[in-house]
Amino acid sequence: MAIGIQKPKTFGDPVEMVQTPPAESLTDVKGGIFNGMVTKRASSTGDSRSYTSPDRAAAANPDDGGSHASPVRTVERDYIKNIDPDLLDKIEKLARGQPVEPEKQVTIWDFGGQDVYYTTHQTFLSEHIIYLLVFRLDVDLDRKIPVYRGQKTVKEFIMFWLNSIHMHTVERLREEDRDVIPYVLIIGTHKDRLGSQVDVKDIFGKLSKCLDDKQVLKDHVYQYFAINNLAEDDAEFDKIKRVIEKLCGYSSDSKATVQKFSVGWIQLEMDLAKKSEEIPIITVEELCKMAQRVGLSDGELQDSFIPYHHQQGDILHFKVDGLENIVIIDPLWLADVFSAIMTPTSSHPGCSYGDILKDELKRGVLKEEVFDEYLKEIKMTENKTEIIQLMLHFDLMLEISQSVENPIPGSGKRRFVVPSMLVSNNNANNALSESDPQKYLLIAFPHIPFPTGLFHRLIIRLLRKYKAQRYENNIPVVGFDRASFRLEDKQSVLHLVVEDKVIKLLITNATGNPPKPHMYANTRKTVEDELSTLRNTYCPRMHFVYCIRIKDDGPNIQIQAQDVQTREVICACLETSEVSIDLRPYRVWFSHEEKEQRRPQSMEEDDLFRDKAFDDKQVYRNYTEWRGKAVIINNISFDNRYYPDRDGTEVDVERLEILFKQLHYLVSKHDNLSAGSINQLAEREARSDHSAYSSFIMVVLSHGSENTVIGTDGYHIGYDQIMAHFEASRCPTLSGKPKMFFISACQSSPVENAAVLDTKPKQATAKQQETPQTPEKADMILVLATTRGDRSWRTPANGTWFIQNLVTELSERARETHLLDILTQVNQSVSQMTTQEGCRQVSTIAMCTLRKHVYFWPGYYCENGEIKQYPQ
Repeated sequence: MAIGIQKPKTFGDPVEMVQTPPAESLTDVKGGIFNGMVTKRASSTGDSRSYTSPDRAAAANPDDGGSHASPVRTVERDYIKNIDPDLLDKIEKLARGQPVEPEKQVTIWDFGGQDVYYTTHQTFLSEHIIYLLVFRLDVDLDRKIPVYRGQKTVKEFIMFWLNSIHMHTVERLREEDRDVIPYVLIIGTHKDRLGSQVDVKDIFGKLSKCLDDKQVLKDHVYQYFAINNLAEDDAEFDKIKRVIEKLCGYSSDSKATVQKFSVGWIQLEMDLAKKSEEIPIITVEELCKMAQRVGLSDGELQDSFIPYHHQQGDILHFKVDGLENIVIIDPLWLADVFSAIMTPTSSHPGCSYGDILKDELKRGVLKEEVFDEYLKEIKMTENKTEIIQLMLHFDLMLEISQSVENPIPGSGKRRFVVPSMLVSNNNANNALSESDPQKYLLIAFPHIPFPTGLFHRLIIRLLRKYKAQRYENNIPVVGFDRASFRLEDKQSVLHLVVEDKVIKLLITNATGNPPKPHMYANTRKTVEDELSTLRNTYCPRMHFVYCIRIKDDGPNIQIQAQDVQTREVICACLETSEVSIDLRPYRVWFSHEEKEQRRPQSMEEDDLFRDKAFDDKQVYRNYTEWRGKAVIINNISFDNRYYPDRDGTEVDVERLEILFKQLHYLVSKHDNLSAGSINQLAEREARSDHSAYSSFIMVVLSHGSENTVIGTDGYHIGYDQIMAHFEASRCPTLSGKPKMFFISACQSSPVENAAVLDTKPKQATAKQQETPQTPEKADMILVLATTRGDRSWRTPANGTWFIQNLVTELSERARETHLLDILTQVNQSVSQMTTQEGCRQVSTIAMCTLRKHVYFWPGYYCENGEIKQYPQ
């Protein structure tokens, strides 16, 4: 079994958080708590910046002189009533210079040892944990033990857990320890049952030898221990305790990493710990009330407290649809719920109705009735929606209605596909036994076996994009180590098979003809993108490369995409000889051919162009050979897990890039920018020379709140801050030219006192101020994906509704319709879309100072007064 001990650095230690003031009365000391400590907190990004609100600044005003009681001070004294007396006593002692012994606190998680729980446990493994890996010394390391699928030896179990801990955790604090943290203590039990001829050192030596060729796993092992479970005076228990204290920073020769927090912050931690003993889930509204009682503002709660503890794993809060209004304050309870729901049982006389329902898990199917029965048993039926949404969010299962049409049975209850629970392979397919190595491509995972739990998540994510090749009773047929998907051309089929350290990719065609070349590259890119997303979310240490084979049973040969595209032959050393390998059969997997997308219709004749393009009173001169720059900012993944990955955004970027190139813009793409980097990029673009261009486009794809977009660091930057750089005096080479800004982000869940990037545009230089004839904010348009207070909807397969319709309408109408009329149609198209729950959105023009019409004139440009056509 595996036990996790959470390091105490996630909790505030009052001993380190109060600078010792002069000895004063207890009232004076307590009265200054909130004034002197409120800004000493860690932000969600780990730096010490803080945003002090005006009322707190007033409370700390030295000019008050104590002549009258401040209303704010009175409120703060009310907060003190809700602070734990023991905590205040410690602060008083510190204020008087008296020593205070810190409490030694750890949190213990029991992860269980059976591999059936693997898919759920990888969700909760953290780099902030010390792991105790426990096994029985009296059981031979090579003895096979029955498991959910087949058998495993004790040694394989230990390697399995070391691999899992390594793959699913990553240390972010100390670069020098990046490869060896977190630490694992391997503990052998039942020492008393070993025969006199068995030496514990031999057992541990055998384990260590197994790790000799797995150095990345061996580095995690901190120490081995052998204990007698029945002997309370076994000295090994004290040794284990001392090692844990040392690793936690509690020993005399070490010191824990300490961060500074306000007293209200610490008290809220204590209140939540107590609350979690009563109930595992609370609403955000209830958490806000708890924070208010101890003097923690909504801004600090939302911007710092929740993201910080979510990152540490103390609480869970996800800004995704259906989960944004709840906070899980007992994550281990959630792990238990997942395991209980997803643990299959055998039907037998006397078994419960819930056990009978779960029997279908062996076929990879989970019925909604299982949730009903289990949650009724634990008296939490009101949380069914959130628990289902959480399991969907963690890619543990997929609602079958997202994969086929009209799948809901007559009962009206939903069904879910759960590939991780399949006992046997349901997906028998001759194509999967393909032995010609030139027909398949390998994605290899060097050094470490590919986690099957990650493959099951990959299946679920691909089922959101593609339909399965086969269905039985409206259930997609997949296997626990293989799956086949019908691609977008309805004829090609993608086959995936897991083989130890590789995934085999193969594409066939139902007609018997070779698949179209672009299907290979597009599909490989899709699989690569999904694997990258899963790696960033669950397995930050995992690396993968592309490989080929000369023989089906031969060694894997790593290849580089650039070599495949530019070279016909490479040489590789196999065993004792060097061989030449023909790369041409694999070139189809790495071609640059783009997905088919409707091109903007070109002008068939130049009459319309002549009639309108030169009407300077009503139409902008948007007809230079290169219309201008189109800058795409695409935030996919965020530094803090508080903000989920934006699956599907790569689809938006691909569509936009194709469209803007076809509209004759110079496209640049920028991924994963912080709020500061977005601001710097906007400033840099505004200061560049646009004299040779007619217009400018900027698209921002990210999470957002009202009137702001969110950088990958969690900070907000306002739309007006971005656009201010392009005002006439600051960007003179775009003065009088249309500047178009498209923001694809939510405007929901406004955060009071949000951490907005505090950066003002630089003052215009004297040279930049030479264009006073143009109003500062003229010739701009700001288009938003949704209206204030609403969400922007996005799917992994098709991207956002807004970008999807913007690209479609521009492609169809740019030939002869000006921008404002096109955007009106975009609004109409977006408003017609709806989620399964009936939710809608409508895009909006938030600001428009355009003084003329904007046409794009696809296919034509003007040079020296002469109309020219682009070559076809």
